[in-house]
Amino acid sequence: MGTGQQFSQYLVKCIEANLKNSRTCDCGYFQALHFPCQHALACCAYSRVTWSSYVHSVYQISSVFRVYQMGFTPPIPEGFWPPYNGPTVIPDPAKRRAREGRPRSTRIRTNMDEADPNRPKRCGLCRQPGHTRRSCPQLGGPSHTGGQ
Repeated sequence: MGTGQQFSQYLVKCIEANLKNSRTCDCGYFQALHFPCQHALACCAYSRVTWSSYVHSVYQISSVFRVYQMGFTPPIPEGFWPPYNGPTVIPDPAKRRAREGRPRSTRIRTNMDEADPNRPKRCGLCRQPGHTRRSCPQLGGPSHTGGQ
């Protein structure tokens, strides 16, 4: 306010960007954001009207400072809280969402999904038991193992 600016820096940046891209049509931003979009700015320039009269008062610096005029009480540190005598709520860990990683499968598994422990594992490439795809003798050299 000491610099004499009437509007917030956010609004000024938006108006400058809109002035660069001004054309003539209606996009709906003027009604939604309550400040002139590029189309409204083009109309203002054509009609020789100042755009500042079409800006909502919430963008004025004076109204931003009015928000902070009222005092507010800081939160009380946890050590000074009064004792709590109500019920203790314990969250169900099964209902929590996983924060990261692969989502857990919700498929219902049956006995058909269980692997036979007596059956040996086979190579995914040649289907022979005793080795894996990575160490398969049919690969033919180090050029097919991913550069190893």
